[in-house]
Order: sequence, then structure tokens, then C-alpha cells
Amino acid sequence: MKDLWRKLRGGQQSQKQEATPQFPPETDVGLIQLESTYQGRLRARADYPNGDRSGKNISYDAGEAWQSNPLLVQLAEQAYTQGYRDEMAYLDRNDQLHSLAIDAQQEGKKHARATYSRPDDLDRTGNRIALSAKNTFVRQHAKSPSHMVEIYVNNYVYGYLDEITRLDNRNLH
Repeated sequence: MKDLWRKLRGGQQSQKQEATPQFPPETDVGLIQLESTYQGRLRARADYPNGDRSGKNISYDAGEAWQSNPLLVQLAEQAYTQGYRDEMAYLDRNDQLHSLAIDAQQEGKKHARATYSRPDDLDRTGNRIALSAKNTFVRQHAKSPSHMVEIYVNNYVYGYLDEITRLDNRNLH
């Protein structure tokens, strides 16, 4: 509000600038957030129905190599807690399709990371990946209704393409 007031009066802009946390260039901050959020979701499923819905008492085991950087630990803990609390809300609603969708997205993201370094294996359209995801899901869950297969495949492809885009953007920087 102070900055807006200065602009309206024709004064100078505020001299304060928020410092952007600096992480080592090899640190994949996005991956830390994604994985921590998913780990929080898995922990919520394990703790359900007696889990901590407030998120205040959730312990997080930051056993990764980046734990020496307090900013990264804080980022991971925040993502983990958010994933945990979100998943508790879905579990309270007994939303099993949400869990299926989240797991499919995570599998798609993992597939993208596994194949990203091999350009010939990348499917930037998602067509090949969709067929592969469908065949895998149907093999594992033969009696699933068609809408569940469709939810799984769509979310797998979404996770895959989203992760490819994230990795492309990271490599551009």
C-alpha cells in the first residue's frame, strides 16, 4: 500500500526489494516440492482416519542430501504438510477417484523423469504414453469400469506432459 501511495504522489518507488532465495543451480526445487507433496499425501493415507488435519504436528523426515540447506528443508516441509492436509480432506470425503488421479499423475511424472534424458523415448504429444498407460492399467485392474481407466490414463498423460514441460523449462534456465 505504501508503494502505491508513493506512486500516486509521484514519489520514488520503495527501495525495499524482496530477496529471492538462492539455491545451488543443480538443485531441482520443483522436484523437491513435487516429491514432498506426494510423500505427504502417502503419509496421510497411512495415517487415515486418525491423522493430523491441522498439519501442525506432522513430522517430516528430511533425509535427503539437500537437508543441509534450511531453505530447501523448509520448502520440502511446507509441500509435505500441504500434501498431507489436502489428502486428509479427500480421504474424509472418501474420494477414491482423486487418489487414483493423483497416483496416475505421479506415475506419469516418474516416467517422464526416467525417459527425459533419452530424446528418442520422449512422447511430447502424449499419444504413445496414453496407449501404454491404458494397457498397463487394464492389465493390472482388468475389471475396472471404463471411467476409471479413462481417469487413470488422462491423469497419467497429464503428469507426464506436465513434468516434461517442467524439465524443459528448467533446462532453459
